[in-house]
Amino acid sequence: MAPALVDYSPSAEQTYRFCQKKAYFGWLTRKKQGWRKPEKHPWRRAHELKQLKHRAAWAGDLYHQLVAHALRAAQAGRPIDQATLRELARQLSTAQFAFSASGAYRGATKSKVADYCGLPTFLALFDHAYGLPTDSLLEATQDRLDRWLANTFAWDGWPTLLRQVRRASAAHIEPEGLVYTLAGARLRARLDVGIEPGDGTFHFYDWKCYGDPERSAASGRGVRRQLLAYALWPVLRSVRPLALDRVTATVFNPVSGEEETVRFDDAGHAAFELEVGRWADLQPQLFSAITEVHFDDLQGPYDPARSCPHCPFKAVCGEEIAWHELT
Repeated sequence: MAPALVDYSPSAEQTYRFCQKKAYFGWLTRKKQGWRKPEKHPWRRAHELKQLKHRAAWAGDLYHQLVAHALRAAQAGRPIDQATLRELARQLSTAQFAFSASGAYRGATKSKVADYCGLPTFLALFDHAYGLPTDSLLEATQDRLDRWLANTFAWDGWPTLLRQVRRASAAHIEPEGLVYTLAGARLRARLDVGIEPGDGTFHFYDWKCYGDPERSAASGRGVRRQLLAYALWPVLRSVRPLALDRVTATVFNPVSGEEETVRFDDAGHAAFELEVGRWADLQPQLFSAITEVHFDDLQGPYDPARSCPHCPFKAVCGEEIAWHELT
C-alpha cells in the first residue's frame, strides 16, 4: 500500500524553517476541527487565532479580492470601471473592519458570514484580537487600496488581462481545485489568475503588494518557489500537460505599478522536486500524530523578542498546555 500523500506548500515549509511551533499550530488546525470544540478548548482557540490578519496582510487580501471580482465581472461581460471598483473597496473595507471590531469572528464560520456584493465580510484583525490601537487604521488601509487600484488601472498590462479573461479558452481566477502531485506530496496551485489562450501556452499572474521600492517582487527565494509551484500545475496535470518552457508568469506590484516577467527551466524543476521530496519524507516524522508531538520540544524563532510579539498564536504558545494529551 502506497504511503499517504503529504501536503506541501512553499509558505508552510518556510514557516517551519522560521518557527517549528508556529508550523505546529498550522498543522494542528488543519488536522483537527478546532471550531467544533468548546470556546475555551485550546484547539478552538488555536483555530480562531490562525484566522487573525495583520493590517498589511489585510490590505493585500482586500486587493486580491477586488481584482478577482473585477476580472470575474469582465469575464461575464459586465466590466467594472475604476471609480466603481475604488468605491467598492471603501465599502467592503468598512464592512470587514466593522465585523472584526465587533468581535463577531469569535465562533463564526466563514462560509456562513454574510457577504457584501458577493465578497466576504469576515475579518479577524490581529489589532482587534489583542486590543491594540486602531486609530486611522481603516482610513489608512482605504487610502492604500485606492492608490493600488489606481496603479492597476494605469498599468499597461491591465487592458491585456481584461481581454485575455474574456477571450481565452480557459481563464482561472483564484481557482480552488488545481491540485497535482510531486515527489510524494500533494500541491495546490493557488493562482491569482491563470490564462490558457489555446495555443499550447500557459501564462499566469501573481500580485505582490511590496512597499519597498528596492525590493523585486519576484527575486526572493520564497516567491520564486511559490511561482514554480504554480507553474508546474499545467506541466504535471493529467490532461493536456505542457512543457515547462511554455509556461510564463507576470508578477505585478500595485504599490509601485511595476511588473516582472518570470520564466522557468528544467534545472529549477529538478531542484524543487528534490526539495519537495525531502519535505514529504520529513513531515511525517515531525508531525505524525497529536499524541507523539511534544510541543515543548519544538524550536521557536531565532529571535523571539523580535518575532513572538507579532505572532497570532502568542496567546496560546506561552501557556502551559499539554497539547499532546488533548482530545
